[in-house]
Amino acid sequence: MIKVVVDSASSITRGMAEPLGIHVIPIKISFGDRTFSDGVDIGPAEFYERLRASQVLPVTSQPSAGEFLDLFKELTADGSEVLCILLSSGLSGAVLSAQTARDMLPERSIHIFDTQAISVGQTLLAVAAGEMVAGGTQSAAVVVARLEALRARMRTWLVLDTLEYVRRGGRVSGVEALVGTMLRIKPIVHMAQGKLAVGEKVRTKARAVERMLELAEAEFGRQTPVWCGVGGADCLTEVLALEEAVRTRFNCARLWHAETGPTIATHGGPGVIGLAICPME
Repeated sequence: MIKVVVDSASSITRGMAEPLGIHVIPIKISFGDRTFSDGVDIGPAEFYERLRASQVLPVTSQPSAGEFLDLFKELTADGSEVLCILLSSGLSGAVLSAQTARDMLPERSIHIFDTQAISVGQTLLAVAAGEMVAGGTQSAAVVVARLEALRARMRTWLVLDTLEYVRRGGRVSGVEALVGTMLRIKPIVHMAQGKLAVGEKVRTKARAVERMLELAEAEFGRQTPVWCGVGGADCLTEVLALEEAVRTRFNCARLWHAETGPTIATHGGPGVIGLAICPME
């Protein structure tokens, strides 16, 4: 038996995870001296309320090797294999923590998969794995091979609503953020070799979202069957609008939307919106 694990940076919903038996290990969110476990003792609504009120930018931290170790022991106690599908190692130390825990259990069958993705892109790969396992796939190596193929073809884009949070996190200067805000600049960010890269800078959010769709269409066309995931941080109306645009613009074999969780919102801020697309065989 194979048991799938994913971290909460994926923003996977309970309704998606539970039917597939996917286990979610939480990312930690700290506001000053108070630390929360994403999805356990803090949800999106409370997180966004705290984020807007706090003078100190929250910080995120991956699950420790000890937390992974405890989970791996529990899941493999009956002889099951574990497939752990994690946030890109270029953005987090979760992969390293999980690998450390795996190496402490050499007699167990534990596979660590670096998605090189974030948020809904990570969810897409986790769901693909969960459905293969639920469908009867007995070998974790077979699942990993398919995930590697999907990862190579998947594309993820994010549109930032504000530069304030990346400024507070030290990723752009105060002058850049001020100028960007004055000019209503909305960066379009994409995943490149497991890291976030700014692709284009557009003058309004509506235009940035439209440009994101244009980039996706140039990549996949309108006829290719694709899986699509849409996510956003505290901007449900925009997420639903993007979901509808994706539905009418692409040949969606699967399409879902999710509330982007604290990990992404900590660094991108409220209003960040994302799209992941992968062609399905």
